[in-house]
Amino acid sequence: MFYTKLKAIYSGLTYSEIKIADYILANQESVTGLTSQQLADLLGLGQSTIIRFSQKMGYKSYRNMLLDLERSQDETEEKVEEIQMMDSIATTNEKIKLRIQHLLDVTTEVNAPGDFEQAVEMIRKAKIIFCFGFLSTGSVADHMNGLLQLFGFNSFCLDGFSTMSAMRNHGEDGLLLAFSKSGETAMTNRVARYAKERGLKVVGITNMAPNTMASYLDVWLKAVHSTIRTRFLHYTETLPLFFIVDCLILNLYKQDFSYYSDCVAEHVAITKSMRGVRYIEEETNGPAEAEGEAPGGKETNGPAEAEGEAPGRKETDG
Repeated sequence: MFYTKLKAIYSGLTYSEIKIADYILANQESVTGLTSQQLADLLGLGQSTIIRFSQKMGYKSYRNMLLDLERSQDETEEKVEEIQMMDSIATTNEKIKLRIQHLLDVTTEVNAPGDFEQAVEMIRKAKIIFCFGFLSTGSVADHMNGLLQLFGFNSFCLDGFSTMSAMRNHGEDGLLLAFSKSGETAMTNRVARYAKERGLKVVGITNMAPNTMASYLDVWLKAVHSTIRTRFLHYTETLPLFFIVDCLILNLYKQDFSYYSDCVAEHVAITKSMRGVRYIEEETNGPAEAEGEAPGGKETNGPAEAEGEAPGRKETDG
């Protein structure tokens, strides 16, 4: 996993850290036998700089970094092949599977259990929770929000303006869960910065490399993000965010299994009762009116048209 981690953070390294990374890449076999002090002396750097570099890579110690480097030289983990136009469906699916497995391995490696524990505790204590993501990560935020509502939390997933407006009246009792693959999405960072200014706790699920969002976070849960967009496999980078959501939710569930099970049962009961209301409305008014269509077959303005947006217009992933 060494090379994947290095690729993920390389663009955010300092001058001294780039010296370390480049030396390791050029001397992969010999560097595994060096102590942190010996490597520092060779590069004319302080030993503390070497230690910080290994920690930025997501390792607990310099020695752990070297052990992973040694393993990575013989493993095929860094050699996940890009999908080719002529690949069969079976080959394409296998490449996607291998890529996702690798990303989940790295995600597990770079996140300490204590960070998940701290994030779960913040969720438990929050009186109101806002989940926010933009474009592709918006689906992750919406998924997290749905699960939190299922467990009885006062949770919302809104657009940027509505999220910031709603956060005005909440300080330390509020929590923002911010999702961003890169940590550099302007809209998401604006929301995270505002939450921090208002005194809300902020948990970020984002890029493991140094990024703008990180400065606003109370807890930073990390995922791999490549600045180099491949033709196909780049789109698998959303999956680790969903994996982190599942880790948060299921570890939260374990905290009070009986209580959250009751919340789920109540949520299901409410859902079923609303289905009955919908059925009665359709029986009374007819399917057209129940769906928001005016009598006579003429459609009424939907949310997009009411706000001046062209019908059917939808933003795509950047």
